Amino acid sequence: MVVPPSAARRGSATGRGLAFRPGDVITFGSSGNAGQLQLFGFDLSADLDFSWTTAKFCGIDIPLAGDVQECTLEFEYSPWVSGTRVPAQDLFVFINGLFFHFSRAERQEVMSIALPPSVISSRLIQLRLVIPTAVAPRRLGVSADERMLGFFIRQIALS
Repeated sequence: MVVPPSAARRGSATGRGLAFRPGDVITFGSSGNAGQLQLFGFDLSADLDFSWTTAKFCGIDIPLAGDVQECTLEFEYSPWVSGTRVPAQDLFVFINGLFFHFSRAERQEVMSIALPPSVISSRLIQLRLVIPTAVAPRRLGVSADERMLGFFIRQIALS
């Protein structure tokens, strides 16, 4: 689903009036719904079904509906790699300031994180991605792309 049908139309921490619950999916790319949320470090302009991270520090704030009791985040991502120059990308995942996951990704992966009650009770998931290995392809001489590429994200599903 592109725009979550269960999104509540009352005020939220993002100020944009959306609240997500299990079953909803946040999609990326120019036609995705991620642009309705507060985020930074993502390029949503491409006419694709995914978005590249474009910084070493990226984030997205996901407001939760008031009746959510349990929630798991599942996201599909793939690293920008370039042969032996960039054989993998490092990804540190923080939620609401707490470290949750590390991955050294060489290929597409799916990550699943069960959120603890303290995150759910805050009603706002502050997802932060730290990608110390992100690099601009132009800096390596492999293309003219000046963005600091780390990963492309296709979707974040709540279950």
